[in-house]
Amino acid sequence: MSNMFLIFLIFLVLIIAFIYFLLNRLRKKQIEEIKTLIDLQIGDCIVTKGGIQGVVQTINDQSVVIKLDDNSNVAIYRKSISSVISVAKYEKAKNEYSY
Repeated sequence: MSNMFLIFLIFLVLIIAFIYFLLNRLRKKQIEEIKTLIDLQIGDCIVTKGGIQGVVQTINDQSVVIKLDDNSNVAIYRKSISSVISVAKYEKAKNEYSY
């Protein structure tokens, strides 16, 4: 009976450790996303969660206006920004997918 209890205890500790590390990783990712939104500046190249790429033109409290092309600007929520990318990546994607 003590062997079963020991195996159960080890299994329980492993599950708790796995959940702890998983939650810790998710929390760090969330902090990184918030930091990205706080550090956002005019002229940064961004990618939205929907995959739209653009350059930040204006920044408000909850929204951002991004320039997609020479004649098109789009207002989006700050929370919909997925990542900030380098200018080289933005230009490469712009040239690759322009029609």
